[in-house]
Amino acid sequence: MKEHLGVKAYLRYVDDMVILDDDKARLSELRGQAGERLRQERLRLHPHKAHIVPVRCGLDLLGYRVFTGHRRLRNDNGWRFVRKLRGFAAAYAQGRLDWADFDPAVQSWIGHASHADTWGLRKCIFSRIVFTRGAGRQAASG
Repeated sequence: MKEHLGVKAYLRYVDDMVILDDDKARLSELRGQAGERLRQERLRLHPHKAHIVPVRCGLDLLGYRVFTGHRRLRNDNGWRFVRKLRGFAAAYAQGRLDWADFDPAVQSWIGHASHADTWGLRKCIFSRIVFTRGAGRQAASG
């Protein structure tokens, strides 16, 4: 990006990339050039994710919505975790899982979520889902 396209401000992590510039036309040109370079490597830009947006709208990056002053967890990430946690609670209630079977997954999500402004979300999620042995479906519904 830097050597071939002259990009001064960009971020790349695995397959995510953000290019920053003040000129929308320049960004459009860079997107086309990056797409061409990827085609040479038999790769392509995702057709629904290669957007040009103002930074004030936030950037969708690494599971977060990143703004200039803060980060928020993407909505789908929270909803997916709630469904998973309810499944853990139901399996725990039925005796199919022990705490040690799912605690690492829960701690991992907490670690990921804690890098964003999620205190209220985490409090809400963990106050509604109850883990009780032998409670059947009631524990899963919270």
